[in-house]
Amino acid sequence: MLWLQMTGGEPLIDNGFRNSYALAWDLGMMIQISSNGSRLSDPRVLELLTTRRSYRITLPVYGATEESYDTTTKRRGAFVRFLKGLQAGTEAGLPLELNQAQPLRRRARGRLEELVPRAVCLPPRHRGMPQRPAVAAPWTRA
Repeated sequence: MLWLQMTGGEPLIDNGFRNSYALAWDLGMMIQISSNGSRLSDPRVLELLTTRRSYRITLPVYGATEESYDTTTKRRGAFVRFLKGLQAGTEAGLPLELNQAQPLRRRARGRLEELVPRAVCLPPRHRGMPQRPAVAAPWTRA
């Protein structure tokens, strides 16, 4: 297996996430994470994702304001946690990609750049090759 996509619910809150992610990375898998971004500011998660870089981390955008975001997700404080995680991930240079969330696509067919507050520096979209070869497995190392 060369490719692993970790999704959920929210995979970063799973008790086994860090161990599973580390094992998959150590085995040489390309890892893509679909996350709401709320846990990217957790120092333990951030350290794992910066020392063992994933291929891509995809974050959905559910709204352009705290009110619209929290209403769509039905989670009070979700917008603040998303922004905090987005900021931490961007500063750490993680391979972030933003997606316009499905509920938002139906209601507001705007461009993604218009949906994220101007105060947030949008990360570049990463679609290139991963930082390391996907086939670098432990049994090929000297």
